[in-house]
Amino acid sequence: MVYSVALADSILKASDPIDIRAWSIMLADDVHLRVGSRPVAVGRKQALGELRLLFAKADALGRGFCAVWPGNDRETVLLELELTPSAGGVAIPVAIIARAIDPNPLLRDLRFYLDLRFGEGKKAC
Repeated sequence: MVYSVALADSILKASDPIDIRAWSIMLADDVHLRVGSRPVAVGRKQALGELRLLFAKADALGRGFCAVWPGNDRETVLLELELTPSAGGVAIPVAIIARAIDPNPLLRDLRFYLDLRFGEGKKAC
């Protein structure tokens, strides 16, 4: 079964506007999530805490720009998006690597690659 396309659709639907409940439904109980250089969160409860921190000052993910690349393994998807800050200002570029597991499919691995300092008056480079 090709999960990666459905997985990308679910992520995008939960991201504009950001819907923590929808993200929660997508997460496996033993999900591993990493946001930027923060430590890996293991389990749904910790992962939701990390997502709440990430999305606390954001309106949407993928509103201004979105590109999706399904993986050849049919379980993995790469998304390139922009995080829209609540206070306005410059959108933050984000890359997400997500992997689903059979049979549900639920998110087992989720990585957000972004500069958490970007948009806070600091240079990204």
